[in-house]
Amino acid sequence: MPAPDLETLAARVAGHDESLRAISDTLVDLTEDVRGLARRMDRLETRVDGLQQTVDQHTATLDQHTATLDRHTATLDQHTGMLAEILHILRAAPDAPSVRGEGDPPSRSGDR
Repeated sequence: MPAPDLETLAARVAGHDESLRAISDTLVDLTEDVRGLARRMDRLETRVDGLQQTVDQHTATLDQHTATLDRHTATLDQHTGMLAEILHILRAAPDAPSVRGEGDPPSRSGDR
């Protein structure tokens, strides 16, 4: 096999140099893209952290409101029970005036 001449070698080296420059340019572009993505990810992580804090605060507030509603429900249940007992006692009294309940018809204006 004959040895390549100097021009052929120089052309091959120049071709390789062009390929290396293209690869290098691509790597530089990719590095810039990766850095840009890293900055965007940092901003997104900051936003997500802020949103998580807001969710945590809202969850705590919701838990407090739920506890308050539970206490109010228990109080209403107690009051309903007491009112039912009072109504039962009033209806059971032998000489008590008529105590209307929910199912009783409205009084007539001439009942006085």
